[in-house]
Amino acid sequence: MQNKSLPAVFEHLTRRLAGNAWVHNGVAAVNRIPFPFLQRPVSRGNQRLAAHTFDRYIALWLWKLGLLESLELQLLAEICKPGMVAVDIGANVGYHALWIAQHVGIDGAVWAFEPEPGNYKALMRNIRLNHLSNIFPVQKAIGAKSGSNWLYVSKSHNGNHSICQPLFNNRHLIPIDMATLDDFFPPSQRIDLIKMDIEGAEGLALAGMQRCLAENPELTVFFEFSPSNLSRTGFAPAAVLAGLKDVGFHLALIDEDRKRLTTIEDVSSFAASTPHSSHVNLLATKAALPAQLT
Repeated sequence: MQNKSLPAVFEHLTRRLAGNAWVHNGVAAVNRIPFPFLQRPVSRGNQRLAAHTFDRYIALWLWKLGLLESLELQLLAEICKPGMVAVDIGANVGYHALWIAQHVGIDGAVWAFEPEPGNYKALMRNIRLNHLSNIFPVQKAIGAKSGSNWLYVSKSHNGNHSICQPLFNNRHLIPIDMATLDDFFPPSQRIDLIKMDIEGAEGLALAGMQRCLAENPELTVFFEFSPSNLSRTGFAPAAVLAGLKDVGFHLALIDEDRKRLTTIEDVSSFAASTPHSSHVNLLATKAALPAQLT
């Protein structure tokens, strides 16, 4: 845990405690309490976001204090340009979607996919709070095929829902709609940016967007990379990265602790050296990587 940032420590502890039934049930009980302060939006700059559970309220304060994926937000601000079309897969309550919407402007568009009903309701509220007309919310998951599916829902961590079966038996199932990006968007639809954080389903989502990846020459993708989750869903971690390189992407690790990008040249070595149970954020882009951060 040495030299880890506060958000990294927080996320590490959250994931380690996820399998503890006492902790899970305790946080789930707290999440059910309708604290009055949950109705008060948290502000950062000119944006205001409201939570619907205690764990999301804590996440919003990390966001407000600049402790929640600050380098990723900086990179998004640099890469997003007015008029861009962005896709937020796993939009949660909207902190990334709203940030992207601010930077692509009224001539741009953000398609925000969030399947879990509570998160989706909070996302809709936050869009209204900020009077945004360039975010288009969609209550669907993104995966390898279109149709009906099941979502494993965590009662203690509303950023931890997934269509993938979890390691620990502390979730309940709800029915959801799912789509592939290749089915949702028509051929030749321009997509400039994809942000994806879907708790282990990244390999499935990538499998369902192969046409979109291939036909967008300036596409940038932000995504979470977890060797254990990819392996549990039938994907070889190195093969997922190699597939992105094969269609023209440059890859880099988003190192929040050292506030820099680390270029990934050898995907096999990187996948082998990444601790199996860890979760890291990666940047894949067909453009040049930001030189000042590499």
